[in-house]
Amino acid sequence: MSDAPNKTALVLVDPYNDFLHEKGGMYGAVIETLKKTDAINHMLQLHSYAKQHGVPVFYALHRQFVEGDLDNWLYPTATNEAIKRFQSFKKGSFGAQVFPGLEPDVTTGDIICEGHMNIRWVPDYMAIYSAL
Repeated sequence: MSDAPNKTALVLVDPYNDFLHEKGGMYGAVIETLKKTDAINHMLQLHSYAKQHGVPVFYALHRQFVEGDLDNWLYPTATNEAIKRFQSFKKGSFGAQVFPGLEPDVTTGDIICEGHMNIRWVPDYMAIYSAL
């Protein structure tokens, strides 16, 4: 890797234990891809490089599950239903912690963008709002 231009950043999307740790709740669903691509080692290498060279690191973190999430959703996706059923990324749990070696450090300028969710686009917004 060469020195990063000033418009370069590393974006880590959902680097949670639930995905990346062998004891994570979703690890079984992604293990084949993680191993085939050596993804964890690559992420750790990129993260280390970014920290050593002053490249900004952004964390795009999925909303952490809390009891009652999705209870009144009219159009949950299959992913939303699975997160609810298995309580993936449950707030305060091991699975909702960032994988060791990839943890953010806001004192060094890491940016944490949290709370994204999987949503289904529904073209008839009026139907959604009238049902509320």
